[in-house]
Amino acid sequence: MILDSHDYLLTYVPMHARLAEGLTWLHKTDLAALEEGTFPLGDGAVTAMVQVYDTIPAEEARFEAHRRYIDIQYLISGTEAIVWTPVAGLKPTTEYDTAKDIQFFGDHPGTNLILTPGLFTVFFLPDAHKTRCLVETAGPVRKVVIKVPVA
Repeated sequence: MILDSHDYLLTYVPMHARLAEGLTWLHKTDLAALEEGTFPLGDGAVTAMVQVYDTIPAEEARFEAHRRYIDIQYLISGTEAIVWTPVAGLKPTTEYDTAKDIQFFGDHPGTNLILTPGLFTVFFLPDAHKTRCLVETAGPVRKVVIKVPVA
């Protein structure tokens, strides 16, 4: 898991070619001008999803993890808490959905990551994360989630 700021996006480019594609796109794009929705980057293997939603209490959110895609989550506006924990040891509450590359897990203690505009996270395959969590009070969030294939 990575938590860092916009100024350091390009620091992680050498880690993985497809990850570099998403990070470089975030670095050079006017994110405030993006419309809500999903669109491909480059050859289409990497996709970006601009999401707008209101945060919710952490008790109402679920841990999720992925097997085929790394998540880059970049906060454009608002404030959001994301709870992180290693997926090892979590108890699944759903079967793995191969079409959506997602599996949900029961609640478990984790580390709160507080995202403010310009901060981003990278969640790798062993990283379970609970998103959309409020910080003090519920509020609107605008963020970009980039799905990066591992293979």
